[in-house]
Amino acid sequence: MVATRSAFHRLFPDNAACIRYLMKLRYSNTACPACKRFDSYSESGVNLRFTCSWGRHHLYPLAGTIAGKSPIPQKIFFAVWLFWKSDKLPRVREIEAELDVAYPTAWRIRKLLKSLPETDGQSFVRYLETVFAA
Repeated sequence: MVATRSAFHRLFPDNAACIRYLMKLRYSNTACPACKRFDSYSESGVNLRFTCSWGRHHLYPLAGTIAGKSPIPQKIFFAVWLFWKSDKLPRVREIEAELDVAYPTAWRIRKLLKSLPETDGQSFVRYLETVFAA
């Protein structure tokens, strides 16, 4: 359960943790199209991608998600958590203060949050699966 801010930061301490979570969520049963092996992907550390150790195929876990073009996935995850926690869309100034981002960035994040489905009383992890599953 991710009911508190500290629990959220334990689960997602940095951008890499968010990307690993998305990789597991979206591509846990994906075989490399080049070598046909499962579980052969590892973090390449460049451009938020995973690379197959054998076939050299690349996967980008953020692609096609609401955080797809963002260099700050942890802040997007935290904004989703704020939305889930309060069950209402946070104001731009609230996002700006909570995420420590500039006003235009907060405005874009709020615009992303508007496109999300209702929380419907789901657990945070289940809601993340709903939001980020492609």
